[in-house]
Amino acid sequence: MSSSWLRTGRSPGPPLQRKLDLPGAALEAASRGDFELQGYAFEAAAEQQRRPRTVRVGLVQNRTPLPADTPVVKQVAALHRRVEAVVEVAAMCGVNIVCFQEAWTMPFAFCTREKLPWTEFAESAEDGPTIKFCQELARKHSMVVVSPILERDSAHGDVLWNTAVVISSSGAVLGKTRKNHIPRVGDFNEFKWPEILEFRVIPGVSLREDGRCFHFSVKPKKREAWRLSIRPRPSVFQSTYYMEGNLGHPVFQTQFGRIAVNICYGRHHPLNWLMFSINGAEIIFNPSATIGALSESLWPIEARNAAIANHCFTCAINRVGQEHFPNEFTSGDGKKGPTPQTVSAHLPPAALVWTLGLWPPGTPDENGVGTGVEMGQAVGAPSDRGPAGPGRHMHTPRTPSGWPAARFTAHRDFGYFYGSSYVAAPDGSRTPGLSRTRDGLLVAELDLNLCRQVNDIWGFKMTGRYEMYAQELAEAVKPDYTPRIVKE
Repeated sequence: MSSSWLRTGRSPGPPLQRKLDLPGAALEAASRGDFELQGYAFEAAAEQQRRPRTVRVGLVQNRTPLPADTPVVKQVAALHRRVEAVVEVAAMCGVNIVCFQEAWTMPFAFCTREKLPWTEFAESAEDGPTIKFCQELARKHSMVVVSPILERDSAHGDVLWNTAVVISSSGAVLGKTRKNHIPRVGDFNEFKWPEILEFRVIPGVSLREDGRCFHFSVKPKKREAWRLSIRPRPSVFQSTYYMEGNLGHPVFQTQFGRIAVNICYGRHHPLNWLMFSINGAEIIFNPSATIGALSESLWPIEARNAAIANHCFTCAINRVGQEHFPNEFTSGDGKKGPTPQTVSAHLPPAALVWTLGLWPPGTPDENGVGTGVEMGQAVGAPSDRGPAGPGRHMHTPRTPSGWPAARFTAHRDFGYFYGSSYVAAPDGSRTPGLSRTRDGLLVAELDLNLCRQVNDIWGFKMTGRYEMYAQELAEAVKPDYTPRIVKE
C-alpha cells in the first residue's frame, strides 16, 4: 500500500505520464503554424529478457480551413497542406506512426444527406490522390500513416465506404479497414417521408393512410378523451452514404508494432474493441468526428475503458470546430427535427374524424411558419377548439396545450467538434487531452511491453470465457430466441 494512500485516504490511481522534452524547433514550428503541440511518455517496468519496445505515435486534430462551399479540389488541397505542416512537426518529434481524424479530407457533411458535392470527396483507397499524398509523407519521414477517408470502391459498383487506409513506413499501402458500426442517432439519421410513423391506438380507433396523410376515426361510446401515440419506427434511421464495413477486424503488422483502427462510432461497442485486441492489436486508433452535445460526457471514458479491458493502448482523435453548410437540413435527434419520443394527444370527445398530415420539413403554413407535422379535423367534424372547414387544418405549433406540437428546426451545422484527443494505456493511465478549440498534435511515447505486463497482472483474456459468450450470442441472434428470464 502506498504512503500517499495512507496519508490522504485516497487511492493514488495509475502513474502519471512523463512529459516529453520536445525539440525547440518543433515547438517553434507549431507556434508559427498555430497548432497545439503536446508530448507525453508511458513507461513499462524493466524486463530481463525483453528490451523496451518504444514507439512514438502522433494524433492530429484539426478544423477544416476553408468554408464548406469552396470547390472540392481547393478544400482537399488546403487540408493536404495543413496536415503536411503538422506531419513535418511530428517528424521533428520522432513520431513513428501518425493518425488523422475521421474523413479528414472533407467537411463532415454526412448530416446534410445531400449527395453532391460531398460524394465528390470520395476517392480510391488504393491509388487516390490522398493515398498518393500520404505515401509521399510515409516515404519522406519513414513513418506509418493512418489515413481515414471516404472511399470510392470502383471495383464493386462505385459504392462508398467510411475507410481508414494504413500506409507502411516504406510508402506501400499495407491495407485498409472500414467502419463497422454506423450511428442511428442525431444528425447521423435520415428522416424519410411519409413512412415514419407507427400508430398505437386503443380499441375503437380505425386508421388509414393515403400516402401523404394518416387519417384516424374515433367513435367514442362516452364523452371521453381518446389517446393516440405516435412513435418513429427504427427503419427511419438509414445510412445515405455508406453501410457498415465488411472487412471485419484486421490488425496491421508494422515496423513499429501491431495496430488497428476502430473508426468513430465503433468506440461505443465493446465487442468491436475486443475483436481488434483478440486479433493482436497493441495500439488501436479511434479516428472520430463527434460533437459536444452528443458525446462529450462519454469521450474521456470510452477509449480509456477499452485500453484497460483489452490490455492495449488506445488513441482517441476528434476534429475541431464548427462546419457550416450552404443548405439547411433537419435531423432526427429529437431537438432539431422529428422527435424519436412518443408524441401523445388527447382527442376532444366530440371529434369523429381527424387527419394527421406529414409535410416536408420547412413547408410554410398560411402564416409562413415552417412545420413538419400538423393535426386537424376533417370536413364537417364538430369542434370545441374552433371551426374546421374544407381543406383546413389546425397547425400544431400554435395550438393550446394538450395537442401534439412538432417543429422541424432547420440548421446549417452539425454541432461543435470538441477535439480533446488523447491516448490511454492498458494500466488505466492517460494523457491530458488536446484543446477543445485549436488544431493540435499529440505525441505519445509508448512502451508496448506494458501491454503484456498488464495482461499478466489482470488476465482478462485468460479469464474472459469467450467460448461461453460465443455459444450464448450464437443463440441470442436467432430469430426464435427467448431470453432466459427466471420468474417466481
